Amino acid sequence: TNGKTTTAAMAAAILERAGARLVHNRAGANMAGGVATALLDGPRDADTGLFEVDEFWLGQVADELRPRALLLANLFRDQLDRYGELDTIADRWAQVAATTDAALVLNADDPTVADLGRGAPSTYFGIEDDSMALAEMQHASDATHCRRCGAPYVYDAVYLGHLGRYHCESCGATRPEPQVAARAITLQGVRDARFTLSTPDGERDIALPLPGLYNVYNA
Repeated sequence: TNGKTTTAAMAAAILERAGARLVHNRAGANMAGGVATALLDGPRDADTGLFEVDEFWLGQVADELRPRALLLANLFRDQLDRYGELDTIADRWAQVAATTDAALVLNADDPTVADLGRGAPSTYFGIEDDSMALAEMQHASDATHCRRCGAPYVYDAVYLGHLGRYHCESCGATRPEPQVAARAITLQGVRDARFTLSTPDGERDIALPLPGLYNVYNA
């Protein structure tokens, strides 16, 4: 629900720098009509599609596009006024995850998103820096109960909203180990952020010209 346009813009810049010729809904029109318009107006020699998709439209758009990769970053309740309970969207996403052939890229720190990879090959990303942990969970946080058994999650660290390191003492569900992680994070006020990006191919120090931990997640 949060960071779709920013994350898509970052991915577009990376792909284009690597030589991809993109069809991309840059203006953020992310329902079916916006995706269709991007396809109609995109360059005829394009070889790659990159689409930001509204959370409610994900199933229909994925069925039509048959994506090679599907990134699900977070699920917050800020769309409640449009779509009803967060669990409604989570159930829709679970159906997409269970039926798609796409490679799943999931936020390990969001319990609802991470659980979508249960039983499916997935790449997980997340924060590995407890210096970013909050003193306590915000009272209005989402996704505080296990989707497998309904028991409350126990958080070992809370980073942002309901994002963090967690486990279920009832059924044993736990946060997956992220293959892609942000470590040694330094937040420099409203200016920028720095962190070490750890991946299976090695590590790289990142100077991000965007502030806040939420943009570290986006990156």
